[in-house]
Amino acid sequence: AALVASESLPQAMFSVVACGYLADLLGGGPRGMLALVCGWIFLLARAVSSRVLVRGRGFTFFFCFAMTMVGLLSILTVRSYLGVGAVAFWAQTKVVVGDALVTALLAPLLFTVFRATDARFARTRRERETLRQGYLS
Repeated sequence: AALVASESLPQAMFSVVACGYLADLLGGGPRGMLALVCGWIFLLARAVSSRVLVRGRGFTFFFCFAMTMVGLLSILTVRSYLGVGAVAFWAQTKVVVGDALVTALLAPLLFTVFRATDARFARTRRERETLRQGYLS
C-alpha cells in the first residue's frame, strides 16, 4: 500500500496488475482474473481516496470493508461469467462478508504500521509529522 501510494499512476497500476497476475498463477485460478479485479479495485480506491481523506479507525474500517466487498463481488461476477467454481449463493455470501470483515478489522493496524514506516524514512521533520498524522499516506 505505501509503496504503491508514492508511485505514479502507470507504475502503480503496473505493480498492482502484476501482483494480481502473480496471484492468478500461484493460486491456480483463471489467468488474468485477479489481475483484472486488482486493477479495477486499485483505480476505484485511488479515485475515492483522492477525493476523501481516509483517516481514523472507523473510516479506515468502513473504506476497507467497502473496497473488499466490491473486489470480492467483482471476483464472483467474473467467475460466474467464466463458469468457474459455481457454488451456492449463500455459501459465497458468507465467505465474502467474512473476508471483508477480517480485512477491515486488520486494516487500521496495518495503516498505522505503514504510516510509522513511512515516517521513519521521511527526509524532513515536517514530512515525518505529516506522515504520522496520516495526511500523505
